[in-house]
Amino acid sequence: MATQREAVIALAKKELGYKESSNGWTKFGQWYAEYMHCENQGFENADWCAMFCAWCMQKAGLTSGQTVFTASAGPTGEALWKDKGLWKNASYTPKVGDLIHFTWGHVGLVEKVSGNTVHTIEGNYSNTVAQRSYSL
Repeated sequence: MATQREAVIALAKKELGYKESSNGWTKFGQWYAEYMHCENQGFENADWCAMFCAWCMQKAGLTSGQTVFTASAGPTGEALWKDKGLWKNASYTPKVGDLIHFTWGHVGLVEKVSGNTVHTIEGNYSNTVAQRSYSL
């Protein structure tokens, strides 16, 4: 049986190639607005990398006690993770299902780490869900 972390990645993989609509609408923004009870406040058409990650985590069964469901990949999202004691510094080696925050205000899900390379699945990478890889 898959762990919750593996389930998060399995869900994310099923979304590879998903593209936002021409006005920026995504099902992840729509889900976030409904889940957080903040419909019609712009989340449905907002930048959606963090909402994609939150969608995958919630659909995999994680609760707000285990993670942070946020629309922010920037300082607001970072503060929420730090407040919950879930933030790791740069010396931490990411694990499958972790969130990885990038300095440019973007977030993705860690698919795997191979040697000195982290492989991710990211929402809103060029307006789509895509696999990427970066040097640790």
